[in-house]
Amino acid sequence: MQENLSDRDWKGWWNALVAFGWWGFVFPLVLLWAKSEGRIEKASVVRWSLELLSLRVVFCVVFCFLLLAFLGRLQQFRQVFQSRQLLVGFLVSAFLIFLNWLGFIVGASMNNLSQASLGYYMGPLFNVVLGYFFLAEKLRRFQFAAVCIAGTGIFWLICMAGEFPWIALCLATSFGFYGLVRKKMQVDSVVGLTMETLYCLPVCLVILVLLASGRDGLVFTEGSSLLRWIVLFTGPATAIPLICFAVAAKRLRLGTLGFIQFIAPTGQLILAMVYDAKPVTGEKLIGYSFVWAAVAVYLVDLGLQRRGVSRGKKDEQASPSSSSTAELKSNNPTE
Repeated sequence: MQENLSDRDWKGWWNALVAFGWWGFVFPLVLLWAKSEGRIEKASVVRWSLELLSLRVVFCVVFCFLLLAFLGRLQQFRQVFQSRQLLVGFLVSAFLIFLNWLGFIVGASMNNLSQASLGYYMGPLFNVVLGYFFLAEKLRRFQFAAVCIAGTGIFWLICMAGEFPWIALCLATSFGFYGLVRKKMQVDSVVGLTMETLYCLPVCLVILVLLASGRDGLVFTEGSSLLRWIVLFTGPATAIPLICFAVAAKRLRLGTLGFIQFIAPTGQLILAMVYDAKPVTGEKLIGYSFVWAAVAVYLVDLGLQRRGVSRGKKDEQASPSSSSTAELKSNNPTE
């Protein structure tokens, strides 16, 4: 019964919708805006990606500590250092999210948002597999059908990509395992994100020092004032959806969380069509249609399950006499 309840946890749903909606529309626009404002040339794609990723982590750490102080959770943050298990767990999750960030920024900088989008379309299937093997999450008939339909669409999209989807695979696997690790760690979401970004901070500072000492310096310091404000915004823009995701991961099944995740790649796909001038061909539209149909089937299953649970509760309330009679019989030793 707990499995069904977690599917209908509305606080989990709202947090997941905010997180994936943000990753689908808001953050890609921030990256594209920063890229155009910074006038990044093709030859410096990797360099710009590393600089933006490092600055993103630095400003996210600052934002997280300010948020911890504002919420009065600094003591909870200190308690993490008393648990070796939590320290190791956050080290693993920090590595996974850092890898995911780097892969996405490289994809966006290389005008390859469509492959980044494919990675997040593949992610839900990884979630289902991980939930089945590591969390014993079972699939109902309609949910299994939804997974098969989505799998067909993803396989079709991979075949139509015409190139090895290395960015997509990196994003799907890193974020899938990240969600699994965060689901197993029952720690406050803000505290957890602060620990993860703190682990990433030394690496990012080294990258910034090396880039600043180079011939071209940092784009951030030599760019326009608007670019500086955009990059500063990447701190809270990173923290807000990850905090929401951590809350959702604790409240929803990994498989359900995965199907909500389809919002993010759909938004990225739309932006890829607009900004990268990569229209969706008829062949790719077939694959996306399978994915969207799978989401519809999954949502229908959740609706049917909710209606069944509600009907069961009404039946229990409508027949209190039968339950009272059964209770009397159980208490009567003569019967």
